Amino acid sequence: MSFSVEDDTGIVDINIEGLDFVWLPESGSYRSGSLHYKQTVLMPDDEVLLIGKATSTEGKIFIEKDDINNVFNIMLASSVDKWNTYKPLLNSLYVFGVFCCVLAIFVAKIDVSIVDGIAIYNFNHFFR
Repeated sequence: MSFSVEDDTGIVDINIEGLDFVWLPESGSYRSGSLHYKQTVLMPDDEVLLIGKATSTEGKIFIEKDDINNVFNIMLASSVDKWNTYKPLLNSLYVFGVFCCVLAIFVAKIDVSIVDGIAIYNFNHFFR
C-alpha cells in the first residue's frame, strides 16, 4: 500500500510499511476486542514533513523506512515547532524516570540502622 506526496520538485510515492504518524489529528477511533484502532486522515493540500530514505528503482523514486537510522516519520508541518519543543522534554522525562527507578531500587536494597543516634548504612546486599 502506498500514497503520493507532491512538492515543487515533483511527485514521489511513499511506501507506508513502517511509517510512523507523528501528532496527526485523530479523525476517528474504535476498539475491537483488546485492540484499539485510530484513524488519521491527510487531506489534499496538507503540508507535511516526511523523514525517510529516498530510493530509486527502475527510474521511479519512492520514500521508505531507513533501516540503518530506524526513521520513517510523517507529521503536519505546523506540528514541527511543537515536536522540537516537547520531544527533548519527553526524552528528559524518560531519563529522569529511569534514574528514579534505579535510585528507588538502590534505596530499597540498603539496610539502615540507627545506633546511639548514628545512622549506619549497610550496602552488603549489593556484593553478595
